Amino acid sequence: MTNSNVSTAENLTWIYGSLLFFLGVALSIINPHYFETTFTLEDGLLEWLTVLALGTVAAVTLQRLYKNWREYTGLQNAMIAFTALLFIFGTGEEISWGQRLIGIDSPEFFLENNAQGETNLHNMIVGNTKINKLVFGKLLALGFLIYLALLTPLYRRGGTVKTWIDRFSIPIPTRRQWWGFVAVVIFVEGIIQLLSDTTKRGELTEFGASLVIMLTVLYPANRTVFDPRG
Repeated sequence: MTNSNVSTAENLTWIYGSLLFFLGVALSIINPHYFETTFTLEDGLLEWLTVLALGTVAAVTLQRLYKNWREYTGLQNAMIAFTALLFIFGTGEEISWGQRLIGIDSPEFFLENNAQGETNLHNMIVGNTKINKLVFGKLLALGFLIYLALLTPLYRRGGTVKTWIDRFSIPIPTRRQWWGFVAVVIFVEGIIQLLSDTTKRGELTEFGASLVIMLTVLYPANRTVFDPRG
């Protein structure tokens, strides 16, 4: 694949992804009912695009591991394999491991302890705590804050931090990707929360964030770390 083709693919993803994202922002404010019942429908377009983005990350990391494992260090192989497993898990969780597609009923344990009665972990309720809110609403948000506000700026300054981030094979966002993450937060957790009473803005956060994550993994600022052959 040539550089021009890569650039075109990334630009087209930005264009169509942004159009869909901002359509969601507008609908959540203008027509919250449609936004909740149709636009963010379970197993609808937005969810499947989220699944596609997460699955693409898993596939790309596995492909890199298969292609370059001899050139990678042991630490790189371990970290990239961990990333692949993490996104395989995320993809499976997003579709409840195919439960709705196959039409399998949830075991009694999940019916009693899962907020949606589905066979997945991220909607589990432990005591009075929803795992989704704890892990994805707080811990993951904190992780992204550290990643975007601390690690990325330090990486751009070079030095020891840059060396260690490359050694651990952590993809660093380009400036456009960095602003993409920021835009998701501003529009979903800021504007929508302020102007709309919808309870499903999280679906738009998942879509927007997964799209930018996919682009960051496919076209990171430190791309040579993942493609040592050039």
